[in-house]
Parts: sequence; C-alpha cells; structure tokens
Amino acid sequence: MDTFSKRNSKPDKGYSWLVLIACFFINVFVAGGFGTFGVFMVEFTEYFDCSKTKVAWLGSAQIATSGFSGKLASSLNYGTSSFLT
Repeated sequence: MDTFSKRNSKPDKGYSWLVLIACFFINVFVAGGFGTFGVFMVEFTEYFDCSKTKVAWLGSAQIATSGFSGKLASSLNYGTSSFLT
C-alpha cells in the first residue's frame, strides 16, 4: 500500500455489517414478492374476472420492472458517483 491509502483508510466501525444485513432483507422481500405472486394469482383472476394469461402479465411486468430498474440505477450511479480509481 502506498502512503496515500494508508493515511486515508478508516476503520470499518461495523457499518458494513448493517449494510449487508439491509441488502439481505431487501433481496429476501423482493424475491418473496416474486415467489408469492402465484399464490395471489387465483385471487386476482377472480377479482378482475379475467383469464390467467391476462393476470400472468402482472407477474411478468413485476420481474421486468425490477430488472430494468436495476440497469437504470446502475447507469445513473456510474454517471453521477465519484470514484477514486
């Protein structure tokens, strides 16, 4: 390590564990929402009085929105953040 990185490196203080736990729970709840769509599909079919193929678009749109918003957030973060390297 050079003197610049030794001088400016700070100890962790445990915040990285909080970020890790928060990311874990976010992923659990988002994946849980995707997984439970099949349970609610019967209710949606009866409530909206339509076929299962029309209701299935809701689950597809949910997964697609999650995937595309990740790409959008990644590109915005890359364009607006400041990296030291």
